[in-house]
Formats: sequence, structure tokens, C-alpha cells
Amino acid sequence: MKRFVSRIVMALMVVALLTGSAFAGGTGKEMPEPGFVTDYSVAVDQPLYHPGSTEAKIIRIAEKANADVDKEIAKAQRDASKVKKDADFDRIIEKLLDKTEKILSKAIDEIEKLGGEAECEYVEVLIGDRVVLVDPLRIVRL
Repeated sequence: MKRFVSRIVMALMVVALLTGSAFAGGTGKEMPEPGFVTDYSVAVDQPLYHPGSTEAKIIRIAEKANADVDKEIAKAQRDASKVKKDADFDRIIEKLLDKTEKILSKAIDEIEKLGGEAECEYVEVLIGDRVVLVDPLRIVRL
């Protein structure tokens, strides 16, 4: 009788070991589907910094400055769609360049006070029917 019970227990253990992985989900590491990245800033692997650290403050200053520049660009494009004279286009472009210069110089000064380094990198923007070089902020060193 002991042999019979031990054989049944062994058979149950073998069955349990063999069928345990039969119901596991997946076949290993799940791979995401390949596709195009539409927002590069999200795809870049950036180290995480403590929210109160100087590196995090520098990143926040640069992101806020770039967001302000984007708002000014959108405002200039909206204003340019309403005007028809070349003098008005010139005024809108000058106003855009002056505001972005003020925003970025203030941000660069704040970043340098915190010990970082930032520079402006020109990007082409279409205002009305003209291409204008606007300079968003890029962090060089934290």
C-alpha cells in the first residue's frame, strides 16, 4: 500500500511540474511593435533627478523657456495670418525675435547661476510666407 501511495504522489508531482508552465502567460520577453517615434523628447532616455536638485531645476528652466518660445512662435504665426502688408510682417518678426531673445537670455543667466551651461540652436520657423530663424534653448552641461 505504501508503494502505491508513493507512486501516486510521485505521478502527481511530475504532472504538476510539467503542466505548471503550460498556463503561464507569454513566451518570454514581450517585444513592442516597431514604429516611428513622433516625439523625440519622450523617446530620449534621460536620467531621473531628484525634483529639488540643481539638475532638475536647470531642466525645468530650459523646458519653461522653450515652452514660452513656442507660445510666442504660435502667436506670431497667428498674427501673421491676419496681416497683408510687408511692414506688418517685419514688425511681427522683430517683436518675435525681441521676445525670444529676452526669454532665452534670462533663462541662460539662471542656468549659469546654477552651474549649468546652455546654448541656443537655430530652428527655421515659417511666419506668414517668410522663413525666420528662431533659437530654442538646448542644455549643454548640467
